[in-house]
Amino acid sequence: MRILRILTITILLIIIFLSLAHVFAILNIPRHIDPSTAPEEISYEKILYLMSMYSEHISKKSFVSAQDVIKIFNEIYLPPNIREMFKRVTDVINKINDNLSYINSLLESVERYIQQGSLVKANETLNMISTKFDVLMEHMIQLNELVKDLRSRNMIIGSGLEKIFININNTYNDLLKKYYDLRSKLEYLSSSGLIDTKILLDVEPREIETGDHIKIEGFLLDEYERPLNDRTLSIHIGENILYVKTDSKGFFSLIHRVLVYKNYIDIYAEYVPSEADRETYKYCRSDVITIHILYTRPVIKIFTNVSKILPGRTLSIDIESDTPVYINLTSPLINITSYYLNYSTTFFVKIPENISEGVYYIKVSSYPNGSIAPSEAMTSILIYRSDLEIMIIKPDFILIPSLSNIIEIIPSINSTININSPNDVSIEYLGDYKYRIDIPLHYIYTYVEFDITILPEDPGYKTAYLSLIIPVYNIFVMISGVSIIAVVAFVGLRRYKKVVSRSSVIYEEPVKYVASYEEKRSFESSDIPLLSQLITLIEKITSTVFSKELTYREYLEMIRLKIFQPIYEVIKSVFLKIEGYVYGGPRYKYLSKEINASVRELIVKLKSLVEERS
Repeated sequence: MRILRILTITILLIIIFLSLAHVFAILNIPRHIDPSTAPEEISYEKILYLMSMYSEHISKKSFVSAQDVIKIFNEIYLPPNIREMFKRVTDVINKINDNLSYINSLLESVERYIQQGSLVKANETLNMISTKFDVLMEHMIQLNELVKDLRSRNMIIGSGLEKIFININNTYNDLLKKYYDLRSKLEYLSSSGLIDTKILLDVEPREIETGDHIKIEGFLLDEYERPLNDRTLSIHIGENILYVKTDSKGFFSLIHRVLVYKNYIDIYAEYVPSEADRETYKYCRSDVITIHILYTRPVIKIFTNVSKILPGRTLSIDIESDTPVYINLTSPLINITSYYLNYSTTFFVKIPENISEGVYYIKVSSYPNGSIAPSEAMTSILIYRSDLEIMIIKPDFILIPSLSNIIEIIPSINSTININSPNDVSIEYLGDYKYRIDIPLHYIYTYVEFDITILPEDPGYKTAYLSLIIPVYNIFVMISGVSIIAVVAFVGLRRYKKVVSRSSVIYEEPVKYVASYEEKRSFESSDIPLLSQLITLIEKITSTVFSKELTYREYLEMIRLKIFQPIYEVIKSVFLKIEGYVYGGPRYKYLSKEINASVRELIVKLKSLVEERS
């Protein structure tokens, strides 16, 4: 009776275990990240685009805009082996940008002091700039070394940074040249024992419209009112510089057409002594004359009929102007040049079906025409794809044998559905999004998994990737397994009883040996799934529990410093393959056999490592 009771309990436990095997399999799999969305690839296109933007801003001395680009650099995904190095590079670039901006601001102050005649302040500021140039040079040397080091690790990023360094160096040289020019000018102004000079300047008219001509004339005289003939003067008209020579009476004159769209511009003349006059005459500058400018800037507006739109739909763009003008319309969606806008017009654009999701800008700009200034306006449109609504009707479990295993996959719009299943499981399409699952009698697994891809016919919807898991109960396998185990257990118990009854000596093993044997035996048990065996071994070696709320990547980060690096790299490779297989969709299913072999090989290595430690 005792043997029969033990046998009955054993059979019941085996039945319960087989019934819940699929639950154990699911519970042993931690939460995953879909590799298709994991940010593990470097966006070289974005990095190079930002580097190009920074180079453009730094060349134009737009230091604030360059600073904004540096902030975006720190948001880019980079692998750990170059992330820290790239952070050091951006920190140095940030310091260089601050110094260039500060030096440029000080140089503008020096120009202002010279114009105001504050030569002492100008000299003090130039001395301050000299110190800043020394600090800037140290940062540039540091940047050059870092760029060379990073180039040896990543050729693409290193090449982009080299171009940034070249543009920074060009801006540095421009500021340095301006510094020496201002230093020379200050020396001229500060020279003693030279003859003073002066410029008498007149500009007519002093109120004009853009496109009108102005007449600039005057005299260059020394301090004794003697004319200086055949001398070159520079005439500053806003941001433009023209050069003119004096005649025999020291007189100069020129006519200039003003084509700027500002409310006013300043005009003045400068005399910088040539080599021949440097030991005789001093530098001088005329008074500043301001002329006022009248012009019309048209008001242009641009509207779209919607703020967001799906691919394949038609977008209407309305443009209005209070003045008839020629315009350009530029965007990744539409490009139109030299279009005559007679107050208003409408363009219709069909959004390409294969366009990427994102925000797209549409810019309209007008051409200048005499007193009509250029103008522009901009708007944006969000292009997106909607998620499919999918209803799945499936059985809670599948019994083998069974003939009525039907699943329904019903998307919200007409779609093409592709289902990938295990090789020995067949699927028959019945129409109306219904499928019959046919599982053979020899199927021994506790669940069946299907990878489903749903391709909507409407380009305005996203392709959907699903993984469907249904528990499987094979009656024949369960009965066969129970029968075999029952027979083995019965024979084993009887043999054990006979051996015990006939034995008159009880052998005792040393406690240490038994513990070691049992510990080793627990790792060789074929009843534990491979993945559970692997995780158990890693937890034992690293003393770090793999809880269910952790992802593979998070767990890898926790054990990185707790295990030999070669073993860690093997574990990392296996975990990432498992993650791809489980959540990566159909494109990762080819890894199945490779993962199985890798897991078994890794288990053997870890067991040997545990045995060596014990």
